[in-house]
Amino acid sequence: MKRAKLLVVALVAALFATGCGMKMNLDVVIDKDKNINFSVIMAMDNELIDSMLSMDQSGNASANPTDKDRWAYVDEAFKDSLNDTDSNIKPEKYEKGEFKGYKISAPAGKIDTVTKESASAKVNLADMFNGDLSFDDSATLFTKDGDKYVSNITFDGGDNESLAQMNQYSSSMDLFEMNFVITLPVKPESTNADKVDGKTLTWDLSKGAKDIEFTFDFNAKDSDDNKMLYIIGGCVAAVGVVAIAAVVIMSNKKKKVVAE
Repeated sequence: MKRAKLLVVALVAALFATGCGMKMNLDVVIDKDKNINFSVIMAMDNELIDSMLSMDQSGNASANPTDKDRWAYVDEAFKDSLNDTDSNIKPEKYEKGEFKGYKISAPAGKIDTVTKESASAKVNLADMFNGDLSFDDSATLFTKDGDKYVSNITFDGGDNESLAQMNQYSSSMDLFEMNFVITLPVKPESTNADKVDGKTLTWDLSKGAKDIEFTFDFNAKDSDDNKMLYIIGGCVAAVGVVAIAAVVIMSNKKKKVVAE
């Protein structure tokens, strides 16, 4: 399987600041061709960036930072990921409202490469926040139950010092967002996700350890596809009814003309 080296930036000291915000979201997309793609969004709001600039030991921080100053700090924080020589890793700037950061994406190969009949341990998402993650053939993200793919993923940041510190100070922040989001090719058959929006499942990882549970089948009938078939079928039927009515009307007109 292709190496999926997925970021992460250490921003623990920033959490001493109050009234600030941070986002750390991991997104996974599985398509109908069984490809897996990862992306991680890590972003800080302007207030948090300004706080970090004010703590800059170099003494170069501006009293009134501009967006240019803020992006310079963000770029420095992400320089290891931005300078990664792996051509599969694609960083792009992320800016939404007051938040600035990066979204770093990487393909992770086919789902069957990380699927086994059984697994002795779950894959811990917290490992992604150690700064580096490589999936190899020993990683088991899924197990199989017939044609069903069953998640073999958990989240437990108890042994991760950076995450432990982040959680410690997150209560003083206006926003501390840490989510795991997965988009499936079909709707799940079962899940314990905190939020379900069709094929997209979201877990809030800021609340502590939890198992990431979901099951799906590539061969399952997609209700959205079925709806489209019903709509098309309905349209075809309506056209048929109109056509039949037109034929009947024209036939009656011809009969009337002949009778006269």
